[in-house]
Amino acid sequence: MDTRFKEINSRLIEYSNRRFNKRIKISDKKDELDAISNGINMMGEELNDATISKIYFNSIFNSLSEMVFILNKKGIIRDLNKAAENKLQLPKKDITGKNIYRFYKKNSDHENTRETPNSGPLNYNIFTIKKGHNIPVRVRTTTFKNAFDKELVILTATDISEELKAQNGIMQAIIQGEEIERKRLSKDLHDSLAQQLAAAKFQINSSLHIVK
Repeated sequence: MDTRFKEINSRLIEYSNRRFNKRIKISDKKDELDAISNGINMMGEELNDATISKIYFNSIFNSLSEMVFILNKKGIIRDLNKAAENKLQLPKKDITGKNIYRFYKKNSDHENTRETPNSGPLNYNIFTIKKGHNIPVRVRTTTFKNAFDKELVILTATDISEELKAQNGIMQAIIQGEEIERKRLSKDLHDSLAQQLAAAKFQINSSLHIVK
């Protein structure tokens, strides 16, 4: 039996176990078995490149600080990154296969809208996490097609809790400043009016003395 059959069988077993680094030696015969071996080697190279690309993609995908969800057109969660898993405080297996709207609430016309001092209304959406705690988020969506030509949706949600907290601080400072200014104006008006009344009283009294 040609030893190349054994080598082909060994390589295919290794490829099935995701070990794509070894190649089949091509003999000097240049026959059909060599052609098959060459095809298997090319397949191994492609699988190796695809695996490296997948590892690279997953590394980037899971290093993002924003929550990222991969959804089908019906809103079913197909995948999510580590940030989403951590924010929702649930393991990945308890999130995938569920509808995104189980966790996510879209902004309505006036709901979840806050006026900001300089930039007008700030619209935000809500993610409800474990124990009913809400996270205000800014959401972006985009569509893409996978290798099987199926259309999927990438939903990216950025936690804006700190942004809202900072804006609350600014709003409080503005309100306090306005209150201080209102009190100052009130005091100035009161003092000015009191002075005017005192002056008018003095003039009236003086006039009465002259008449007498």
